[in-house]
Amino acid sequence: MDETNKTVFVNTEIENEAAETADLDKLYWELGKAYYEGAFEDPLPQLLPIFDKITTLVKKQQADANSIAEDINSNPIPFPQTCRGCGTAIPDNARFCPVCGMPTIEQNASPAGSKICSKCGEELGEDAVFCGNCGAPV
Repeated sequence: MDETNKTVFVNTEIENEAAETADLDKLYWELGKAYYEGAFEDPLPQLLPIFDKITTLVKKQQADANSIAEDINSNPIPFPQTCRGCGTAIPDNARFCPVCGMPTIEQNASPAGSKICSKCGEELGEDAVFCGNCGAPV
């Protein structure tokens, strides 16, 4: 066997051993999870400290998730306004898109709640999908 074939053979053995170790670790994990979930009522005494640690971590993760959900609901993150024409992020105080010039949403709403055409400025009804004056999509 020449040196190249020996290297390939050794590398293949190392890869196989790593794969077998990963498979074994996965099986241990699955076994441990199944045991934890199934034998929680009557665990082996030597495993009680591990059960306690797992339970503590699971409760902490649930509390953290609940805290994050409450935080998101009470303090929503403001997302930047996006241009309806080209999708560019628009600064909060901008009245028009800096890339394509499309008016911001605030520019398109009249006080009565009807819409204003962004192309020709015509007032549109609330249900309008296209401008009746110029035909532009709303």
